[in-house]
Amino acid sequence: MQGEVILKEGQKVFSLLFLIMIISFTLRAGVNSLHITDYKLDAGFHEADKSLSVKAQMKVSHLQGHHLDLLFTHFAKPGNAYVKAGKERSPVNLTWFAGDSVRLTMESKVHVSGTVVLVLEYSIPLDSVSGSIGFIYSLSRPERWYPLQYNDLSTHTVTVNVPSGFSALSTGDMLYKKVSGDRIITSWNDRYNFTCPLFIFRSDSLKLITKMSGKKTLNFFFYTRDTILRDSYIDIVSGAFRYFNDFFGNDYPYDTYSFIEIPDNPAGAAAGSMQVFGSTLMADFYTYGKLYALKPAVHEVAHEWWGIGRIHYKDKTRDKGLQFLRESVNEYLAYRFIEQYWGKDSLTKCLDLAKSYYKGYVNDSNERSLMDIPQQFTSWEEAVVVYYKGPLIVHELRKMLGDKQWDALIRKFYTSYKDKFATYDDFLQILAEFDKTGNIPQTLNTYLTTKGL
Repeated sequence: MQGEVILKEGQKVFSLLFLIMIISFTLRAGVNSLHITDYKLDAGFHEADKSLSVKAQMKVSHLQGHHLDLLFTHFAKPGNAYVKAGKERSPVNLTWFAGDSVRLTMESKVHVSGTVVLVLEYSIPLDSVSGSIGFIYSLSRPERWYPLQYNDLSTHTVTVNVPSGFSALSTGDMLYKKVSGDRIITSWNDRYNFTCPLFIFRSDSLKLITKMSGKKTLNFFFYTRDTILRDSYIDIVSGAFRYFNDFFGNDYPYDTYSFIEIPDNPAGAAAGSMQVFGSTLMADFYTYGKLYALKPAVHEVAHEWWGIGRIHYKDKTRDKGLQFLRESVNEYLAYRFIEQYWGKDSLTKCLDLAKSYYKGYVNDSNERSLMDIPQQFTSWEEAVVVYYKGPLIVHELRKMLGDKQWDALIRKFYTSYKDKFATYDDFLQILAEFDKTGNIPQTLNTYLTTKGL
């Protein structure tokens, strides 16, 4: 998040929340020798007691052993839980540990080489999630609203029924929407992500504005009634979507892309086919100007191709360089769009702002080299290095390669690793194809392992 060199403490906290939330959210859970290949989530929202009832069916391959550990909210009130293997059903016991993690224990040891279906039925009180303003309930990866495992790229089918007067929104393409009595049932399918957020809101709480970008539909759900803010975000998000879709070969996989404003969310996050944006961040438009306020939204659009939507980087690994690859490069992609959108002077402003922000917060005593920063920030200074020093390094890489070769490098890496997990070493292998001297990877490594500018 961009701004002046010196921020008030409250603004600094909001900025840090933004920086932390746009990475993939993580919590500890045990490692299992299994893979969840497919989720079928059926959920019903009950307005009277503000709860969500869920039946989660998960196709699991290579399930071996007596128990398995998954991330799951401790607010859940479990009902039935069992494993289906063919016609056989084995009961499952649930035990919470390490915060929002759950151990699922089978009464008898399961050893299946094929696929089984793990079924959990439970309810979640929605007063445990955001939604205190405007009856807008936000359930995303941090809320652990369904059982999940680190780094599983799974197909998600989400079907939600809500009472009339309410709407629901999830990622992927809508399969159908129908009315059944006084309930509205909507279903989505997503084949490319592991985030699977769910938003339930009173229909009159958010104003829907729809725009077209070629054959793709852009949906904007605004809480604010400020038309200047709405028009500004519609223009920048629409422009960024057109630019990145064209840049990466017009292969955006979904029919729609959504921007949803959450009033009591202080941050912004990419979720695959959508971005969530807090009203607090939008208000920065009047305090710090359009470049500061709108650039985070561009950053999230870029993530549809780089780091959340198509190319993925594993959480909680010891692979070095992933913060640079996932977030620093993605932030510079936002700079690249802004350069095209507002002209070369705007790129200079982004670079100058990044340099001044870095110098304002980081010094020899509190800096870590970018290569050594873990995938989950432990300090404000680490976030500043990733989001402000990092793009300066990417700019130097662009200068070493030249504009044509830099663009070709980014496109080649995307094409080679879309819908896969990638590493920094993978990036270096692609970079070597564009380096006639053989010196650029070594120079880049020096930048990433050295403190200061």
